[in-house]
Amino acid sequence: MHRQGNIPNSGGNARVGFISRALNKDKVSARRRPQKDLGRHQLATPLVSRSSLCFMQIPTMPDVVDPVNSIQSQPVIEKPSCSPNSNGPSVLCAKDVCFRSRHLTLCKIEPWQVIRQLRPERLSSDAGCLTHMPFRMLLESSGSRIPVYFKAIRLVGCNLYRKRIDLQFQAARARVMKLIIKINVNTLGWSGLLRVDGTLYEWLGSAVEDGGLTLANNATAKAVTLQNYQITPTRSILSLQAGAMDINVTFLSPIEAADLALQSFPFTYVYFEASSTDGKSHSLQVYEDISGEWTSSSTTNIVQWNTTTSNSITYHQAQRSPFQFMTETNNIAEDATVYHVTNSGSGVTFQTGEDLVVRSRFLNNGSLGNSQDTTFREISDNWPVFAFCKDFGTISSTSAPLVWGIGLVRNGNIIYTTTAGNQTRHPYFLTKYADVATAMANFMNDATNALERSKTLDSKIVSDANAISSNYVDLVSLASRQLMAGLEVTVGADSSGKLNASDILVFMKDTGNSQRTNPVEAMYASFPGILYLNASWAGYLLKPLMQLEQSGLYSQSFAAGDLGNSFPVATGNANPTVFSAMESTSDMISMMWAYATFSGDGTLISQYYSTLKTWTDTLISENPLTPNGYISADGLSSANMTNLAIKGILAIRTMAEISKTLGNSDDYNSYSSQASSLVSQWQNIAGSSGHLSSTYGSSNSWAMIYNLYPDKLFGFDFVDDSIYQEQTSWYASEASSALSFGLPFDSNEANTAKSHWTLFTAGTVTDTSTRNSLVSMVHSSAANLKNFAPFPTTYNTSDGTIQGGTASPAQGAMFALLALNLQKQTITSLGSASSKSHVGAIVGGVVGGVAVVALIAIAGFLYRRRRSRHGIREYHSDEKPRGAFAMIFKSKNQRKSLHEPLDEYHIEPVSLGQTYAPNQHTDYSHTSLYPLVHAETVPSTQSPSTEGDTIPYGITYPPIPNPSTNQSRAPLRLRTDNGGDDNASRSEAAPLPRKTTLTADTTRTGSKPASGPSEAGSSDVTSDLRGELENLRREMEEMRSRTGYEPPPQYH
Repeated sequence: MHRQGNIPNSGGNARVGFISRALNKDKVSARRRPQKDLGRHQLATPLVSRSSLCFMQIPTMPDVVDPVNSIQSQPVIEKPSCSPNSNGPSVLCAKDVCFRSRHLTLCKIEPWQVIRQLRPERLSSDAGCLTHMPFRMLLESSGSRIPVYFKAIRLVGCNLYRKRIDLQFQAARARVMKLIIKINVNTLGWSGLLRVDGTLYEWLGSAVEDGGLTLANNATAKAVTLQNYQITPTRSILSLQAGAMDINVTFLSPIEAADLALQSFPFTYVYFEASSTDGKSHSLQVYEDISGEWTSSSTTNIVQWNTTTSNSITYHQAQRSPFQFMTETNNIAEDATVYHVTNSGSGVTFQTGEDLVVRSRFLNNGSLGNSQDTTFREISDNWPVFAFCKDFGTISSTSAPLVWGIGLVRNGNIIYTTTAGNQTRHPYFLTKYADVATAMANFMNDATNALERSKTLDSKIVSDANAISSNYVDLVSLASRQLMAGLEVTVGADSSGKLNASDILVFMKDTGNSQRTNPVEAMYASFPGILYLNASWAGYLLKPLMQLEQSGLYSQSFAAGDLGNSFPVATGNANPTVFSAMESTSDMISMMWAYATFSGDGTLISQYYSTLKTWTDTLISENPLTPNGYISADGLSSANMTNLAIKGILAIRTMAEISKTLGNSDDYNSYSSQASSLVSQWQNIAGSSGHLSSTYGSSNSWAMIYNLYPDKLFGFDFVDDSIYQEQTSWYASEASSALSFGLPFDSNEANTAKSHWTLFTAGTVTDTSTRNSLVSMVHSSAANLKNFAPFPTTYNTSDGTIQGGTASPAQGAMFALLALNLQKQTITSLGSASSKSHVGAIVGGVVGGVAVVALIAIAGFLYRRRRSRHGIREYHSDEKPRGAFAMIFKSKNQRKSLHEPLDEYHIEPVSLGQTYAPNQHTDYSHTSLYPLVHAETVPSTQSPSTEGDTIPYGITYPPIPNPSTNQSRAPLRLRTDNGGDDNASRSEAAPLPRKTTLTADTTRTGSKPASGPSEAGSSDVTSDLRGELENLRREMEEMRSRTGYEPPPQYH
């Protein structure tokens, strides 16, 4: 049995940047595991974050590398026990976050966070919070990377999502560097070793300290000395010393705002560089491995692996066996393949096998055996690891960085339900690369450019945020990775398995709260960050909801609050609770306008205008001025809530702007007039004693009126300036007597603060002093070491105890102040404003052609009908007669169902009422989407999977309405039965059709078969016409796809 270093479960002080804890002077205890567990890192749940950052500078030491791209904030002193010491290190830290990728989570450190100055002997845990790679892959499934955390003698902890990453940092100039990544109770092995002139060192993990290695000549290994480390929005940089060599290790989790394919590729970089301290040449070898623990939450499961070599790259891949499709346990994906890759070349060797054997081999020989252990087994059976070694020979410095990559890939990554049934979505990067091996080769070849792009983005984020305050830099840095960790970028596939690059949908998990998919209130909070990084992404996130709301699966007259509660299975929410209708409807209208305003793309507001109009009319009919019977996003249900009322009123004002943009002057005049009347009344009744009350007429109540933020974001100037000025004065007055962690979001919840709404509120105040005061309140919570969890949205005002929202993507709200400076774009109705295309000419030409085809079709139709009356036509035995324009003249509901988004994709049928037990597992090992490759060369292509979609476990799909029924949208009415929960009367799921094609005789499940001459048969002319229209649609979609994910103009 071997020891696993672990962090004591004792309290400590908080710190900005990581949820860590300060350790006392006692030695770190070691926990014995039932099986040997050398150098394992423990990771957390399936969330993927982008990157967290930490920067530690010891005044007596040289500055950290890359000073041009680093920004130092003033240290903050928060606890008497950590008073500043002129001889101690000052630490800049950002919080660790995970990027949600389906099941696994990646952690990455975020940009700049001021932790504070600490005594050398009391270096806080925050100081060590470095998550690196996470941003893309490893722990993240959706496209994040892997998290990296270091441990030295003192413990530092970082908790992302449910992932807890423990950093031990040694106070006395940082003695040993070890990486322990903890996810809940799961450990992920990750080890780094060095040989300098034959002397042995450890730079990552705890393999040496845990013992069990067999070293020749009674040799011992030392821990490297940590001199400095720096965290930027995308990088974590360690400056180490091993003997006569200075070592720099950079963990890079790129945010690729201008390239969606790169953004969705779930891999992280690790760069290794070395130079001698004495100018002389020294012998140098370096080693890195990961363990089988990356593949499953249980070490009793079997793992299988393989190593593939080529002239360009060498990589290990491993996965659980049997492969469990769309299954996760303890937030760990059971259907993921983990990859460990490096460039092939001189001095590079590899080996797979037992951890003690492989690591001892390197330490004794400085090389590996280029051999594979082919005995697949349980993860805990002699703990298999997948290792690389590089022998640099005798050098004074590395001529170029050595690069490793680590990734965790899932395919598919989302189940999405449409009117045609459930559809398996796939990672977007596969639209650009034939297979993972090809993508990895490009990823490694692009390492230098990726680093430069990351430096550029780091500089922009930090520079923009620093114009507000250093505390704000910390918050934005923490939030960027956390926001990205909640997203899955996907594409659909047709019945042949071919991916459709223009069919991009993004899904968000309600991380830290539930398994809801695309939770509207969290999306609303996150939108400032999404708009800042790339406003085009907002459209991809809104589309799944809008497709649901305009489909036959949904009949309500208000917006749904999510796409279901079984992420990564997005079944839709056909019967949402009516009590949150005003909140979700207002949020959706605001987000739709925000997307159009800051991307310049009016496609969604144009395509779904009727739905937006229905929602707005519902809001008006329910009178948002007195939103009685409704609940807010925070769960408040008081009558006459001031905050909820202004949200609904501003949504009507927003709809007026949408109507004006689309040229609907009557709607604009109507909505504008009604909104003006409502806001005038609101301003007269909402105030009390010089401030806005929480509820009308309650002079002793007050609230952060964060729902005024859209008025500022959109520049409406709709609410009187006097209201903003009075509120600013009120916040400033209350802040002077606020508790340790700031003001509550509402006086009716005096013990609860919400970071996301606090930042929205900061965006509405009229002076910088009050704004910075609100920012500092959130900063105090982020720096609270008592909370061993990633940057929560909801916490106690007095002691900072977490109440909810850990690692939530809603923290994109930290960008609320930056979003106020975004430039509004000229809105066009067809695609992005920035795209220069010949859409007009194409449309004109095709429309002209379609007109000609239509005339020919009509003539043909009349001619054939005349012949049929005289009995001239003879039909083949398998042919049914039908008119040329059967499809065109079908009922509204039938036409709508035929053109339902994504209907053309392959769907697996589901038996009536069929469900799957949560622990009913299916063996997919024989149909793995990532089969282990035993060839010695990297495959050049990999055919897309053509397997049918699979119903995930424990899911019952909603019934599919009969499209032949004229089903109108139900009016919004509050219910008194079943607590207002429409799910109580939800009917049993109807069978789902296998595939829908655009033919006249196609009918939905449950619909009546077509009849009559106009509903039967087929026509070549009709096919041609449909083909022309389809080609036009595809052409326009392709043009949009080429420009749809370009960054907003401010990035050019």
